[in-house]
Amino acid sequence: GSSLSHRWLAARLALGCQAAALVPDYRLAPEHPFPAALDDAVTSYRYLLDQGYRANQIAVSGDSAGGNLALALLARLTQEDLPKPAALALLSPLTDMTFTSPTMATTRHRDLLVPVEWGQRAAPLYAPDMALDDPALSPLFADHSQTPPTIIHVADNEVPLADSTRLAEVLEKAGREVEIEIFQNVPHV
Repeated sequence: GSSLSHRWLAARLALGCQAAALVPDYRLAPEHPFPAALDDAVTSYRYLLDQGYRANQIAVSGDSAGGNLALALLARLTQEDLPKPAALALLSPLTDMTFTSPTMATTRHRDLLVPVEWGQRAAPLYAPDMALDDPALSPLFADHSQTPPTIIHVADNEVPLADSTRLAEVLEKAGREVEIEIFQNVPHV
């Protein structure tokens, strides 16, 4: 994906929310491994703050690997003591790069868009020499005590289903506001 491939989605979300949207390009692996994409996400967030937007005016959204990046951004903002966005909107987020979620096995033959094997091969290219259960890569295992209100959309037949349901459970246990909607018989994202 890129800003071009996701511009239509961002535009629809912005129109629906009567808001503006920033759809940044960010560096991609394997040419630019972790943390390049995350560094670019932080730069984009700081840009919004520098433009005069307050954190409570910003919602961060991402789909699939972009959902992972949105969650990693939140963790980095916490580390750097930057103000958190008002909300997260995650579409079929990848939250566990160990690829051991329970639905990996049960949905792998029903999900036509997300081959598990591709993710298993891509993860070490994205973050060479890092443990895949590191919270910076697998935000399911991160501290969510400061996660803003979060909405998660996911399909019932896609590989990251358990990534989404497990994240919702983690957020609920942390006392955070979360809403998850599971759609029936639709493709990834």
